[in-house]
Amino acid sequence: MDLTEWTYLLTFGYSLDVYAKGNQRVGVERSTGKVVISYTI
Repeated sequence: MDLTEWTYLLTFGYSLDVYAKGNQRVGVERSTGKVVISYTI
């Protein structure tokens, strides 16, 4: 997933990085680069 327009928010635990774009959030597993959770607030 291309995250160039996304803003880094936080790291949850030790391997899940959370990014935001507008009201969307995605959780990306650091070791694989795969989106494991996606939600809208």
